[in-house]
Amino acid sequence: MKIIYTTCLWLGLIFGVIHLLFHFLGEISDSISSFFDWDFFDIDIGDDFELCLLPLSFNSVGAGLLVFGGVGSLLDQSLSATATLILSLVCGYITAVLIQSLIRRLKKFSAESNTFDTALLTHCKAEVIAKIPAGGFGVISVKVPDYGILQYPAKAFSGKEIPAGTVVNIDSFTDGVAHVHDEKEIVLKLDE
Repeated sequence: MKIIYTTCLWLGLIFGVIHLLFHFLGEISDSISSFFDWDFFDIDIGDDFELCLLPLSFNSVGAGLLVFGGVGSLLDQSLSATATLILSLVCGYITAVLIQSLIRRLKKFSAESNTFDTALLTHCKAEVIAKIPAGGFGVISVKVPDYGILQYPAKAFSGKEIPAGTVVNIDSFTDGVAHVHDEKEIVLKLDE
């Protein structure tokens, strides 16, 4: 059994290194597992969290193998072979379930945080972080409480160039593009 525990320990480490170096392998395994509907293996806990009882992602399998091998190697000399195997399996499975559940929750939270109602940003102030050329597109950033700093492509309402670092007002959004105007420009027009 010591060879099995050591092999699983090394496989878990190798899975982690492979995932760090070649992140696309994790994305491939996630896309393959998302092709199949495994939701009937999930248990909802509250409104925001669900336990994934069938952890098949690259990360969860690697973490489960790592914990299974580690616990087995640590307890191999102090407990009987059967007790060590059962405890190692339980610890590895629980780790894999928790990792898979946390990954899914973080992905869901990330998807929720990226969907902000842009209509709420009209008439707000923003900062130009990439110059908006005359008749072209740039990038603005808006600080929104509870969401952080959001960035959007932007176009000048007047069609004039707006340099980076300028504070602008957001007039409207069209297809995800903010139409903005420079505050100073509007003040000068009102003074005339």
